[in-house]
Amino acid sequence: MASYHIRLYQDSDHKSVLDVFTKGMEEHIAPTFRHLLMLPRTLLLLAGVPLAVVLVSGSWLLALMCIFSLLLIMRFLARQPWKEYVAKCLHTDMADITKSYLNIHGSGFWVAESGGQVLGIVAAQPVKDPPLGRKQLELFRLSVSSQHRGQGIAKALVRTVLQFARDQGYSDVILETSVLQQSALTLYLNMGFQRTGQYFMSMFWRSQEYTRGVNERLDETESHQALTKSFQLLERGFAEIVPGNTGVFSVWTLKKETKISEQQIFPQCAASVLKLSWKKYVATCLQADLADITKSYLNARGSFWVAESGGQVVGMVGGLPVKDPPLGRKQLQLFRLSVSSQHRGQGIAKALVRTVLQFARDQGCSDVVLETSIVQYSALALYQAMGFQKTDEYFISTVTRLMALSILHFTYSLPFAEEPGM
Repeated sequence: MASYHIRLYQDSDHKSVLDVFTKGMEEHIAPTFRHLLMLPRTLLLLAGVPLAVVLVSGSWLLALMCIFSLLLIMRFLARQPWKEYVAKCLHTDMADITKSYLNIHGSGFWVAESGGQVLGIVAAQPVKDPPLGRKQLELFRLSVSSQHRGQGIAKALVRTVLQFARDQGYSDVILETSVLQQSALTLYLNMGFQRTGQYFMSMFWRSQEYTRGVNERLDETESHQALTKSFQLLERGFAEIVPGNTGVFSVWTLKKETKISEQQIFPQCAASVLKLSWKKYVATCLQADLADITKSYLNARGSFWVAESGGQVVGMVGGLPVKDPPLGRKQLQLFRLSVSSQHRGQGIAKALVRTVLQFARDQGCSDVVLETSIVQYSALALYQAMGFQKTDEYFISTVTRLMALSILHFTYSLPFAEEPGM
């Protein structure tokens, strides 16, 4: 792996910087196109329109041409916003980076360089109207060349902005990103950014379930300002899936944020179907392993723990041996991780996971495995920050496939990974 260093932008970097930025943004076209294809309304359109053409005209060739035309239109819809965004940036702040960033007090623009080649970029500007009593810096233009990812360059660039914010006396660092930028989301969450809100860029993207969000960070201590982060992730417009358990679907609940309207992502009937699914799953668990926890866990070579405060159970987690692990492996599966909503943010979930990891070590297990949903952002951030690695992804039904609600399988390899902070 070639070494690199991070320095301030120079005018001679302009062409290389624009190349890294443009290619980085255009890489989002393909994920956006796939996202559009997976939406229920798109699938209905791709199936319904050609079928109507066949029924009216009797021509399958015409129906195939219709499908091809629809795909071309959707490809255009996925491509155009990114192209317009890049064009706008190239005619505004990116047209004269020195003027837009380096000549403004409290701003900066940095490049990651190796062998005279620009590998990555990041920028920052003061927020014009921050909340009362706060001094905020906004992170912009983070991008790393595709050939040089996986080397920690993006993390180093973000750390550079955080250190700059400390040195300049900022209280928060904020940023925005989209729900489709999974690698960026993982990076920000792993670095401690916390979600603070969400919005849609336009009515078109509201209808396509494509949201953007903001991030913040920084806290003042008694002796100095310590940077804290927050990250405003984008969620589904009609409801928030709150993580409870980590089994095949976990114990989730649906919490409505607003009344479901025709402008929101799914119609009310879809929300009702999902709510019934969660309730059915919870009912199944209550009649199965949770009906007799001692028998299901403690008497089955597993264990079940609770977090207690003042005589009140505020969290729980279970662990059971995997019945048919891969050859040569001894695995423990983590189940039923849940923390009371009133007691979240206190490190209880992390402590419960650590308890399971220590139990697995004591039992001589080689791996701890678990499953969770792709929309459980807080749970995903927790597991990835603690060293779990995604090893599989699947859908449990046709309905969840249509709604792009996949289940992720994670593995923590005990012999080769040491859980942070233990």
